[in-house]
Amino acid sequence: MFDLIPNLVSSVASFLFPVFASYKALKTSDPAQLTPWLMYWVVLSFVVLFESWTGWILFWVPFYAYARFLFLLYLVLPQTQGARVIYETYVHPRLEENETAIEELIATAHERLRTAGIAYLKRAIELLRTNREPGWGAYTWVVAWVGIRHSGMDQVSGGVYTVG
Repeated sequence: MFDLIPNLVSSVASFLFPVFASYKALKTSDPAQLTPWLMYWVVLSFVVLFESWTGWILFWVPFYAYARFLFLLYLVLPQTQGARVIYETYVHPRLEENETAIEELIATAHERLRTAGIAYLKRAIELLRTNREPGWGAYTWVVAWVGIRHSGMDQVSGGVYTVG
């Protein structure tokens, strides 16, 4: 309730202004103007990630919204260049030393997700091909999709579902 104003002003300061400034920098294609905004967005991404994990705790910290507002101003203001300082001091060195491991993680995750996606797509196609019985409704299809098979009786009359 008391943090409504700082949250509103934080949104303007941390998103609306940087979006427009990034837009202007992209129009110029000048690396000197693009670099600070790229650093800002990287640092802000880490801040948002941190808040997404700890928000339930931070909610209870008194005046957190005001501290967050001041921190976001520190990041965005050209006078302080806080995003540049944090990026060059903390983010860039960590990313640089772990770059290979991060790239390998992304590549393996991409391959595993691709394989799993193809497997689920094949399973869905097979379910659609083999289960064209009358009364094969959406619920039954979803139950079959997650690997549960109907024993022949409906759920209302006490049918038994088995995990397959």
